[in-house]
Amino acid sequence: MQSVVPAASAFGGPGVFAFDARCNLDENSDLVTAINRDKLLREWCAYYNLAKKTLLEKSPTTIVRARFFQALFPGCRFIFIVRHPIAVSLATRKWSRTSLEDLIDHWITAHTIMLRDMAHLENKIVVRYEDLVASPQPILNKIYSFAGLTPIPASEQLRDHNAAYYVAWNTTDVDSAAHIRRHRPEFGHFAERFGYQLTAPFVEPIASTTFEI
Repeated sequence: MQSVVPAASAFGGPGVFAFDARCNLDENSDLVTAINRDKLLREWCAYYNLAKKTLLEKSPTTIVRARFFQALFPGCRFIFIVRHPIAVSLATRKWSRTSLEDLIDHWITAHTIMLRDMAHLENKIVVRYEDLVASPQPILNKIYSFAGLTPIPASEQLRDHNAAYYVAWNTTDVDSAAHIRRHRPEFGHFAERFGYQLTAPFVEPIASTTFEI
């Protein structure tokens, strides 16, 4: 869809790209030029409805490139939707040949970069997937307000798809899960920053954590 910034496939693809420092771009990248900004916008605009006041772009690699896009497009806004690392890792496995341990490590790496970059972003909001599906309208209202848009009712019912992954974690992947909990305790400690656990109940209510939307 664009030829300015290398896609995730250039850095190993899903579940791998955040490990490659070359994929992590910020305002110091040589790609931050007026020519590249205009070219990127021109290529993206082939897919946009330009009658709309707000344009949205979603790519997984943005989690490690937010500062780069802010430098290209001052005033842009970032909505980070985080999801439990167990669900993300097991879902990503269909595209990646890496181990479950490596996939969770990748989640940790990507979100470490995201948290580090937060201090440099002017406009950002972080939403947990689990809170969005549990209370769609209140969370959507926060997003609309952040984006400067008038809230509208949710147009479809949202369903939490994490449960099947938790079952797999405790059954078909139980040996890998036990190994990770035993030998990589830092995974669980980092996940707790978002109110996540590697054992049931897996997700803590937002009010009981220090994580804020």
